Amino acid sequence: MQEKLTKLEKDLGIEWQEFNLEELFGKSTRGRRLKSSDRIKGKLPFVTAGEANMGISAYIGNDVTIFPKNTITIDMFGSAKYRNYSYGADDHVAVVSTSDLPESAVLFITSAIHKSANAGQFDYSRNFYASDADELTIQLPVNDEKMLAIDYMEQFIGTLKAERVATLKAERVATLKAYLKVTGLEDYHLTSEEQELLDNLENLESKYGIDWKEYRLDELFGKASRGRRLKSADRINGDLPFVTAGEVSMGISAYIGNDVKRFSSNTITIDMFGSSKYRSYEYGADDHVAVIHSDSFPELVVLFATTAIHKSSHAGQFDYSRNFYASDADELLIQLPTINSDKLAMDFMSLYISIVKKLVIKDVVLFSDREIELTDSLSASK
Repeated sequence: MQEKLTKLEKDLGIEWQEFNLEELFGKSTRGRRLKSSDRIKGKLPFVTAGEANMGISAYIGNDVTIFPKNTITIDMFGSAKYRNYSYGADDHVAVVSTSDLPESAVLFITSAIHKSANAGQFDYSRNFYASDADELTIQLPVNDEKMLAIDYMEQFIGTLKAERVATLKAERVATLKAYLKVTGLEDYHLTSEEQELLDNLENLESKYGIDWKEYRLDELFGKASRGRRLKSADRINGDLPFVTAGEVSMGISAYIGNDVKRFSSNTITIDMFGSSKYRSYEYGADDHVAVIHSDSFPELVVLFATTAIHKSSHAGQFDYSRNFYASDADELLIQLPTINSDKLAMDFMSLYISIVKKLVIKDVVLFSDREIELTDSLSASK
């Protein structure tokens, strides 16, 4: 990337020159103070100081000065931002009138202004004002005629955008491959059987003869067991995931080398708060974790059962004052789909989880595609 930019600079014979902002773009202007209580809801972005939401604090319908798109704002802290839309601004925002220049050139100039104005010299005790913008000096590229190298700026920004698009496309492929590998799927497209099931979720009984039945957990999977307490100070570093209570890192608090009981993969844990999680790997667990021995069932069925358990056990009835124990797991009642009112509908559960996996991957892919499309369209615009 850097080699491309260096070559571009050399090919165009670029030199760098210091410019005064006012001499380039004329005097900057500023908006008008508009208290929050006086703002009328509308569609015009109203720019104030700050980084959140690009400094847009509200969308207003007030009669204020409307600044044109393709201009630059500098807030009270010296933070410069490019605006590709019309907007209003308060009196803490300086507006640099760059609307006659190509978009890519203005983007380039925005970064030069930000570098000069946002170097720490402006803060709450010393605000950046429109008059400061007029006195600001920035470094910009010039051609062999000592004129602003607009062509270079456009090509520079175009190169950055193209590189970003290429990176996004590579990330998309890598992400898709990773998701497919983890889920064991060949692609994320629904089969005709899966699509038919998805279309008939409201008609399971009439279409597939499936209804729902309440099951006691120990009748399905046998008695739950639990791990052994292992204080943090006694844990030896190793490779075995050690599961405790909590949501962070799926409840894995450490990787240990201690001689503890190993629980099988394809099992379910329920922590002291009633939160259930599927485990696709061997692990150890402390005494606040109940382990459901579901390893003899198909993986997709166990994933389905995990959600049913979580729905039943994580409804707020367990907390620090009343922990969930292995004995609670044995007595837990869950709803699962059945065929003919007595047989677990395992094919349905497997197919349903396969659909969910594919739809999640599809959403990730579509999000990546939209990001690529948006970045690509920005690259094509001038």
